[in-house]
Amino acid sequence: MLSVQVGVSKGLFFDLHLRYMQLNMEYVEFTKLNLTYLLKSGIPRTAYRGIVQCYVRGRRVYLAPDFLWTRYDPAWG
Repeated sequence: MLSVQVGVSKGLFFDLHLRYMQLNMEYVEFTKLNLTYLLKSGIPRTAYRGIVQCYVRGRRVYLAPDFLWTRYDPAWG
């Protein structure tokens, strides 16, 4: 069966990067891993210290938790 590639890259991004990805079948307990290296990397991360960056109508917006927020609750995930 011949498939039609759609989108800007005509399927090239999928063919080069996504085709071989597989769902992880092993449980990983991230709350027990030492991930402190992420705090000093200088790379923006989603929800860094509870702050989420997004764009609204072309403007960068930061959504922050209440000032009483101290940490993520491991029970969430």
